[in-house]
Formats: sequence, C-alpha cells, structure tokens
Amino acid sequence: MDLHHKIYAGLISAVLVIGGAGFCVSQYVAHAKEESARDAIIAVTEKQNTELLKANGDLKKDIEQIKSATAVQTSKLEAVKSQLGEKATPAQVEKAVRDYTPLQGVKVSQDPDAPSTLSQKDAVLQAQFGISCRQCELNRDALSAENAKQLEQLKNDDKVIAGLKTERDVAIKAAKGGSWVRRVGRAAKYIAIGAAIGYGLHH
Repeated sequence: MDLHHKIYAGLISAVLVIGGAGFCVSQYVAHAKEESARDAIIAVTEKQNTELLKANGDLKKDIEQIKSATAVQTSKLEAVKSQLGEKATPAQVEKAVRDYTPLQGVKVSQDPDAPSTLSQKDAVLQAQFGISCRQCELNRDALSAENAKQLEQLKNDDKVIAGLKTERDVAIKAAKGGSWVRRVGRAAKYIAIGAAIGYGLHH
C-alpha cells in the first residue's frame, strides 16, 4: 500500500470513528428523549386511570348507598301498609290517609253509613294506594340517581380505555423503532459499506 492509500485509509478510519461516535451520541440522546417522552405519557395515563378507577369505585359505593337507603324507606312504608289491617283503629287509618294521600281532614268511621265520613275499608284502600305510589316514586328516583352514576362510570371507563390505547400505541411505536443499540448497529453497517465502496472507487 503506497503513501496515498495509507493516508486515504487513515482519513476513512478517522471519519468512521468520529462519525460513528457522533452518531452513537446523537442516537443515545434521541433515544433518551424518546424514552423520557414515552415514560411521561405512560405516567400521565396511569395516574389518570388510577384516579378514574378510584372514582368508579366511589360511584359504585354511591349506587349501593342509594339502593340501601331506598330499600330502608320502602321497607318502612311496607310496614305502615301492614299495620292497616283489621285491627287498625280509625285514628291510625286517618293518619295514614293524611300522610300518603291528598285527602286532608278526612274522618274515618268503622260505620260505613256514618255521614260525612270515609268508611274504614275505603280509607284503608286509599292509604295503601297512596303508600304504593310513594314507594314507586322512591324507586323511580333511586333508579334515576343510579342511572346518572352508571353513566359517569361508563364515561370514566371510556377514558380508561383511551388511556390504555395511548400506552399501547406508545409501546408499539417504541417496538417498531427497536433499541438505540440496534439502530446504531444498523447505521454503522451502512457507514462501513459506504466507506468500502468509496475506498474501492479510488483503486
């Protein structure tokens, strides 16, 4: 190998070393930035999903409390109904009528022929109907409240799914690019090939 070729070979080696080192550093920096950005995205989505899952847990508790409270109230109304049997006094029936029907100031008598009064049998039917209506109202309001909570849960679930998709997309993107070591290896191979071709062209 003459002096010209030695100088050329030395220059190529220097370029390869310097260029390779610079490329490795740039790839490492780029990889670090990518990792940092990916980790930041994952951290944000994981925090959001944790908060959303906790919110859904709280909403579930709210729904259970609504069901429990409604069950207690309807049970109490059922107990009032059961007290309006044959042994109920006119005063008990009158109170039930006043509490659960629009009939205010009505007088109840066990004598069906008593004037300006409501027979006890009819009064009991009115009171029981009014109590049933109140139970229906309670159940309706409870279902409406539960439905609102469940809609919130569904919205939160959609956000959780969106967060998981974001994490998946970030992971897929990172996997397609490969590790920075592999990218450096591929680039170095192409640099070496190019240098060899250049060296060959000068012979």
